[in-house]
Amino acid sequence: MFILLNKWCFTTGGFPFPVTLTAMHMGTCFAVFGAMSWLPKGVRTRIMPDVDTPIPWGVYCKGFLPAALLMTMSLGLANVALLHASVIFIQLIKPLTVVITSLAAFSWGLEVPTVTHLVVVSVVAFGVIVAAFGGAEFSLIGLLCQLSASTCEGMRLIVLQGVMQTDLRLDPVTTVYRFAPLAGLILCFVSFLFEKPLDLASVHCPWMILLNCLSAVLLNILIALVISRTSAVVSVLAGITKDIGTIAVSSSLFARPVTKTDLIGYCFSLSGICMYKVYKDRLPLFIKEGFFGGFREVIRGFSARAEAK
Repeated sequence: MFILLNKWCFTTGGFPFPVTLTAMHMGTCFAVFGAMSWLPKGVRTRIMPDVDTPIPWGVYCKGFLPAALLMTMSLGLANVALLHASVIFIQLIKPLTVVITSLAAFSWGLEVPTVTHLVVVSVVAFGVIVAAFGGAEFSLIGLLCQLSASTCEGMRLIVLQGVMQTDLRLDPVTTVYRFAPLAGLILCFVSFLFEKPLDLASVHCPWMILLNCLSAVLLNILIALVISRTSAVVSVLAGITKDIGTIAVSSSLFARPVTKTDLIGYCFSLSGICMYKVYKDRLPLFIKEGFFGGFREVIRGFSARAEAK
């Protein structure tokens, strides 16, 4: 729904200013989460359990500052991609974030490349290539912007992983709350440089812009609740279901067809993401048994549990 709202604002809504809209998202998140930080402790800790955790200046400069810059670039470029390409096209190439994040982790030494890892990311990359270049709605600008956004997002996750594993750990909502002021200021500066002047005369429904900003807040809260109350596997599967639903609804609303090539490529990407999740959850097994041996043991484990029931 959030992606569809963004696309509506950029097209039918008459607000083709992706960087400005992203800055408004950050400002709204900071205002709402800041207000939440003053709620009674029992209520506050359900959504922002780490809001009172102090962040040393050295940790902020080493991790949060570069992560905020990368987050700004990721969100801004993703919205620019959405301005120039269809929602379906963007969703089809989004799985490439897994590939870029893996390559960044290898480069930074945070993960050791294994044969299984390389096979899995190759499956994801192959699916994205098939969907992006074989589909009906190729957009070079959209592809370049989304690839850049995915690269920034992958690097942001790696930077945060390095900080969180060694210095401190914050819940998702608190993390956004700490990022939001700096990210919002950077986005405002970029908006001033590239989207000036803001012509608001063509905006059809100003209240939809407000709804869009509130949706950004709600999205971050829902992500935090899903992570805290379910397993990581459920979170991944929910994300996949959301992407499929977004593609289906977008195809209907914007009259954009989904081709067989799109479906084949996307199925490859989703298969790779599911394999990636299984691999990460059973890393020692795959290091010992390899790609085929690891998945053979996983399938045997599932079969044994099914028979036991």
